[in-house]
Amino acid sequence: MEVESWKEPLLKLPLSELKKVQAFISELIQTEELVQESKEEAIVIFPKFNVGEQRKDQRISLSIEGTCSIVTGNETEGGGDEIPIQIMDISKHGLRFLTNKHIPPSSVLLVKFHLASTKQTDDQFYKNPYKKIYSEVRRVIEIKTPKGVKYDIGALSIDNEKVIAYQENQKGYNILNKQALIKGDIRILLLHVKESRSQQLEESLLKENYIVIKAHQKQQAIASLRKSRCNVVVSDFQTATINDAELIKDIKEEFPDIGLMVEVDTIDDWKKIIPLGVDEYLTKDFTIGEFNIILQYLYKKLLSKSIFGNYFRKKALKYQSVLAISKNEELRKFLCNISSQSKIKMYFVSYIEHAHTVLNTYKVDLIVVDSETTHLDGCKFIVSARNGFPGIVTVVKSNNPGERTDFIGNGADYFTTDATNIRQILTQ
Repeated sequence: MEVESWKEPLLKLPLSELKKVQAFISELIQTEELVQESKEEAIVIFPKFNVGEQRKDQRISLSIEGTCSIVTGNETEGGGDEIPIQIMDISKHGLRFLTNKHIPPSSVLLVKFHLASTKQTDDQFYKNPYKKIYSEVRRVIEIKTPKGVKYDIGALSIDNEKVIAYQENQKGYNILNKQALIKGDIRILLLHVKESRSQQLEESLLKENYIVIKAHQKQQAIASLRKSRCNVVVSDFQTATINDAELIKDIKEEFPDIGLMVEVDTIDDWKKIIPLGVDEYLTKDFTIGEFNIILQYLYKKLLSKSIFGNYFRKKALKYQSVLAISKNEELRKFLCNISSQSKIKMYFVSYIEHAHTVLNTYKVDLIVVDSETTHLDGCKFIVSARNGFPGIVTVVKSNNPGERTDFIGNGADYFTTDATNIRQILTQ
């Protein structure tokens, strides 16, 4: 019997390799199906799942009344009013309940209830009748009833250690936002060969209440940094890259915590100096308004690093679910590939209205905004998302570097013209 040519290499593979091929093909088919379905479905989830698959753990059906309160950054016992709930089932890993009030996904709750004297649960789950359980809202479904709207909420149990970490994050964000507004303590070193440009930037910074130090050559700059503790160094590309970029290397080696911003003529210039540790860039002919936006953006990143440290980078930003607003099939396939490799759940939508639906239904850790799909309406969406979900991280993918200050000025955490940078952000 004649064998088709594409099958011949497969026939030579051992069983272990064939199983890998099988897994690869399954992912490939699923990705292609997603692209096809996305042309019709408002919300596409990758990898696919259904409620039954997500609830394989042993659950005990109940129908008992209780209360929940939202935990804030200041109060472990719940910072808000107690909300009446009806618990429908419980397990080792979480619970499901009904309530008349909408509770946003990602909220951390303190759930209280009292088990009836009759035996409703297995002792291995809950030994004491009165319960106080911390949980995180993962899924919210709106149900319309003759008596009004109810919300079916699924919450994942979390331990006290995670609650404390959550509170520390909330406190950290509050400190970050307050410190970012205090400009009188921020020292900026301007390193420019051209005096006229240096003078123009100095006048702008002084109006914004920054402390400004000027230098016109490398040794003068290094001496100033040793004498005065600065937060940010601003230099032009020509000065920064003179003598094989030794200025950048020396500053980063001796002062690793200082932010370094460089003015570049083209994005290609920026790509050349990224590996050297430059934190931010300004494109040619930037305005003073753009300069102030990028400077504030850089300083806030430096504050984040100092406040949260390694915990912020390695634990607090462990992404489990991502919302992507894009009609671009290549970008969707790229994100599907990341999902398959890192086990991150992806929610794909083509319109902002559907993005709001996802945010109000599922827990989302990070949002990818494709500006080619949203245009500058994506800025309004980022503002809205950050107001409703302060801890959410936003990444903007754009083909137009000129949109950078618009998105960053409206609260975007990352802006990139290269999709491969999204992989680094998600898997850092």
